[in-house]
Amino acid sequence: MNQRRNAFPFWLVVLAFAAGVSVAALKSKPAPEFPNGGATLDVSDWSFRKSVTISNSGPEQLELDLDVLANSQSDFSDLRLMRQGEQIPYVIESSTLRRFLTPEITVTNDSKNPTVSRWLIHLPRPHLPAAELRCQSITPLFERDMRLYEFAIEADRGDALPRMLAHQTWTETPGSVAKEFTLTLNPSPITDTLILEAYNGDNPAIQLNHFQVAYATARIFFDAKAGDELFLYYGNSSVSAPHYDLSLVSSQLRSVDKSAATLGLEERLKKSRQAVGMSGRVSHQIFWIILALVVVALLVVIARLLPKTPSA
Repeated sequence: MNQRRNAFPFWLVVLAFAAGVSVAALKSKPAPEFPNGGATLDVSDWSFRKSVTISNSGPEQLELDLDVLANSQSDFSDLRLMRQGEQIPYVIESSTLRRFLTPEITVTNDSKNPTVSRWLIHLPRPHLPAAELRCQSITPLFERDMRLYEFAIEADRGDALPRMLAHQTWTETPGSVAKEFTLTLNPSPITDTLILEAYNGDNPAIQLNHFQVAYATARIFFDAKAGDELFLYYGNSSVSAPHYDLSLVSSQLRSVDKSAATLGLEERLKKSRQAVGMSGRVSHQIFWIILALVVVALLVVIARLLPKTPSA
């Protein structure tokens, strides 16, 4: 009887040891290897780049910052991760990430028109994929028609015209649970200055505070080696999205632990489309000014060459 009692704990020990070995084997299973090299690419047509710093070899994740969001294509088709002329394949996580920034606010109410309250909302950069504007009010009771717009320059005529971004009625009562108001932007702004207006009617102006702008961002996942000199290129509207074999194992890459890579300062490599367009318009105007001056000069010369009519 004593021998049986002593044998039972022995088998428990054996089972526990075997289970521990199995768990250790699972934990020590090496991470899958991902391709970290691609085809060569001439990046002379790209407008911007940023250095990418990594601290460890292996899978990496890199969140796109405001510079990249503002100057890349909306679908990120122009992103290229480069190492000495060679592409590094990556998998992009679609823009489901939301981040918030606190914009600079300027109150621009017109004392001669008290029926409208107006706030200027200054964004850090134009062309940000801003999705929402949020704010709060300390006014306990009101109903206001809220409009958010910007003045965008029309490409053909060069005139600044209002462009509506959001329009909604905000009702606030003392019993309201939610004290925060959210305007969903559609479309996203193309300038860095937004205008929010509240139509007060015959009521006193409302007070707003705690402004926040929500914007969509994304991350790219890739594999690299510590010490690699990496650059992220962006700002090219004439290219389509790349196709890498890495996409075949994208689910595995998303699931493994990744180190966080960081972006450096933005480098401008060539003029952007906007700058080129402005330069073209200025050159066009200068051409017509010079042509007008030449015509005037020719008329003066012709007038001098014509015979003078004898005076009576």
